[in-house]
Amino acid sequence: APPNHSEVAIFAKNERISNGLKDFGSTVCGEIRVSFSINEYFWRFFMRVNFKKELVLLGIFIVAVFCVCGNYRRMKNDSIQSDIAKKILRFHVIANSDNVNDQNVKLKVRDGVLDYLEPLFSECEDKEDCKDVISQNVEGIKSAAEEILRSEGFDENVNISVGTRYFPVKKYGDYTFPQGEYEALCVEIGKAEGKN
Repeated sequence: APPNHSEVAIFAKNERISNGLKDFGSTVCGEIRVSFSINEYFWRFFMRVNFKKELVLLGIFIVAVFCVCGNYRRMKNDSIQSDIAKKILRFHVIANSDNVNDQNVKLKVRDGVLDYLEPLFSECEDKEDCKDVISQNVEGIKSAAEEILRSEGFDENVNISVGTRYFPVKKYGDYTFPQGEYEALCVEIGKAEGKN
């Protein structure tokens, strides 16, 4: 890597000094010329060592900058996620298993429960209002979900709860929700072992 301006100045000065020493050394005995040559060797060695140290320090600095930027981005994302989580209640339907049939019926249960809740949420103004509506209609939500299961030939029971769950990054149309923990209405079908 090319040296910076200050290093160029140092190397130029070093070269002038070395040239001066060579000129002066050529006018004296061979022993003095050897002495000057040794001094020049050690000076150049010293400069090489310092330059290597500067490269190492530069590398450490670059790594530190990346770490700081990464932490800042993560803190910013965490802050955004925290603000969103305070305002919304997410909806999570967990399938009985990862079996294709279980996953397919999960989607039908999701749609059926949303259809059931839509008119109930029409008067809600915030997250707390939604939680109140859910707490007052747990049995209705459960019945709506189980009715769909029975119509599809499944006999699993359904558990309804509101709790904090971890969600990966999820995009809904133009909206992207950061990964993190959110309060959610959870509809668990059967053993609820689906990875979703």
